[in-house]
Amino acid sequence: MATKPRKHEEDIWFSFSCLRVFVVAFLSSGALAALATQAPVLSKNDRDISRTMLRQIREDLERYYYDPTFHGIDLKARFAEAETRIDKAANVQRAIRKARGYKTLILDLRGNGGGALTALSALVSTTFDHEVLVAVDRPRGKERPEIAKPAKNVFLGKLFVLVDSRSASASEMFARIVQLEKRGAVVGDRTTGAVMAAQFFPHTVGLGAVAFYAMEVTVADVRMSDGAGLEKIGVAPDVLALPSPADLAARRDPVLARAVELAGGSMTPEQAGQLFAAR
Repeated sequence: MATKPRKHEEDIWFSFSCLRVFVVAFLSSGALAALATQAPVLSKNDRDISRTMLRQIREDLERYYYDPTFHGIDLKARFAEAETRIDKAANVQRAIRKARGYKTLILDLRGNGGGALTALSALVSTTFDHEVLVAVDRPRGKERPEIAKPAKNVFLGKLFVLVDSRSASASEMFARIVQLEKRGAVVGDRTTGAVMAAQFFPHTVGLGAVAFYAMEVTVADVRMSDGAGLEKIGVAPDVLALPSPADLAARRDPVLARAVELAGGSMTPEQAGQLFAAR
């Protein structure tokens, strides 16, 4: 008989530096529990950078573009909301700490475009009990290894990672690290294969009326600890699992259900589809 999921104690969505995580964990009693948050998760440094960027954007908008009589946008309210979201942001360690008392952790990185390398390192440090070479950043003529050291509140239970064809950058790198370190199993579809490091270059043009534009340029190759790259290759899952068109139409989630089954539990695709219905 399928295990009935307990009502969410929290409905959370983790988004630390663009790396999103959905958590499903088993209680020691065998009952199924879901952990989630919709608050972004940022480091103190990322939070300070976000505030600075937000302030600069607001100043530029008010100086060059904003016309309340024409646009009808409450700029003050919009930026106040953004500042509140930044202030409420937690950190990765606090997020993963919620799962320490559970036997199994399922990280759902499907549809995840990735994020900063520092955010990836923070996630690795909370799910591995030893030092891990996250990746080697290779700009022209240089090599910069990124190493994650275990945090104080490391999750030591079983680990499963869900990915699909839209899992890219940091999310697919985390999946590959789990495979290389034999930490757990990757379930789903082959990932995007887009991991090269890029840098954002903002520009302006004009004198009286200033137009903003920007470009993003690849600045470094990225290699995993085995020396191989993922660019245009992606990560092949350990367990291939895909939803059918009928599953998508009916909001069933056979991929999450399969991961729960591999973890030793039981959940129908219908139940799995309702677990994160707000996703």
